[in-house]
Amino acid sequence: MDAYNDPEVVWRLKKQFHAGLVITSPKYDRTTKLLNSYVERFYNDFFHFVPMGNKASN
Repeated sequence: MDAYNDPEVVWRLKKQFHAGLVITSPKYDRTTKLLNSYVERFYNDFFHFVPMGNKASN
């Protein structure tokens, strides 16, 4: 999460296997630009897909 270091980032989720942050800006356009950028970056940096198995694991 250290790569998300824009000054508008005011909080980061500190939980293993999770990613989240809060941004704030007085400028709506800046907030929108960051959110659009972060959605793509989050997907590339953190998204993982594991296919469902044929039976329950426990």
